[in-house]
Amino acid sequence: MLGCGRVRAGGNTAEGITSFKCALNRSGIFLRSTSGSRHWGAGRFRQYCEKRGSESIVTEGGDVDPRPTLEETLAKAHEAAELAEEAVEKVDTLPSAYPEPLIPRLIKSFLVESAQLWLLLFNMATHFVGGWLQWLGGGVGALAISALVYRKGSLSKSGMIAAWFVGFGSLGASLRCGITLLAFFFSSSKLTKLKESVKAEIDADFKKGGQRNWVQVLCNGGIPTVLAVASSVMAGCKDLPLSTEWSRLGTFLLGCFLGYYSCCCGDTWASEVGVLSKGTPRLIISGRPVRKGVNGGVTLLGLTASVAGGLFIGLTFYLTGFLSSAAGPSMQGAPAQWPLIGLGVLGGFVGSVVDSLLGATVQYSGFDQKLQKVVNRPGDPEQVFQISGSNILSNNQVNLVSASLTALLIGRLTLRIF
Repeated sequence: MLGCGRVRAGGNTAEGITSFKCALNRSGIFLRSTSGSRHWGAGRFRQYCEKRGSESIVTEGGDVDPRPTLEETLAKAHEAAELAEEAVEKVDTLPSAYPEPLIPRLIKSFLVESAQLWLLLFNMATHFVGGWLQWLGGGVGALAISALVYRKGSLSKSGMIAAWFVGFGSLGASLRCGITLLAFFFSSSKLTKLKESVKAEIDADFKKGGQRNWVQVLCNGGIPTVLAVASSVMAGCKDLPLSTEWSRLGTFLLGCFLGYYSCCCGDTWASEVGVLSKGTPRLIISGRPVRKGVNGGVTLLGLTASVAGGLFIGLTFYLTGFLSSAAGPSMQGAPAQWPLIGLGVLGGFVGSVVDSLLGATVQYSGFDQKLQKVVNRPGDPEQVFQISGSNILSNNQVNLVSASLTALLIGRLTLRIF
């Protein structure tokens, strides 16, 4: 109801407004206000009167002057009610005002998760057959997964197209490379959505849902996709164990693949979790305290998360090597593959440190006094002041360089171990 009961005339509630409320009840006119404030109707009524220029109705103090007759008051108030109702009806209703019932929501979630599981099983089955069917399974699986992720808002349209190429190459090349890619992407997406409201208050470039475009997708997955396809071609589209006996170059390429994704996963986990640390970040090159979200700032929680991210990729890469039909019998006589776990941990930690070193030196970090947030590019000198780094590389370029250097390091160590 319109809260006109709060409008006062000469210190008493105006009888005309009270009568107006009764009239609205009888006429069936109801105003729905999302704010629920009783003062809203009175304010809307005063605005109407001021708009009409009726100085004899509203005093400077906002009170109703009793000089107008009851009929005039009711007539003008009725017009104000109609205008207010029209304005309220034009307001778009938020989807959150009508939450989806629990049971349909659970069914929908189950169907989506089941679809992803069946697609993964289909792709696994094609790898047991091999040949062109393996690549067909990779293409279908990549198309379905990228479309589902796009619908969830984690990818833009350009990101979806780029994700299909990355998924097709990785899922088609080998089961081990494909599952490693999916493990990195889905785990990182989940952590990106962790406490989004807190991250949005810190970083001016933060995007709700962590939506990625084609540049971000290719910086994280472009090079390892090429590595996966090249190693697969050399191995005859089979998931052979890492060993220099069958191919020194193929082993090096798979080691680089592991190093690249362990770096990406470790750095992403460190960024998404480290920013939530209760401790104060310190710039990696000087140790001085900096604001959360500053490139090159590290915390103990963030470094621990980078190790966990590398461990996650190392375990995934190691375990999925046993899923292929070619991997089982070929393990006999091959070097033990468990060092892959340690290489993943090393890649996650070293990659995160390299990324922080680059971020603190060749990537700009500043603070926007107007937004009260950390920014990654220079702005008005009177509004944005520099915290660290030079404006040489963007965040995507830093990720590309750090992951490439880490990939070369892990690839070289792979040759020594296997």
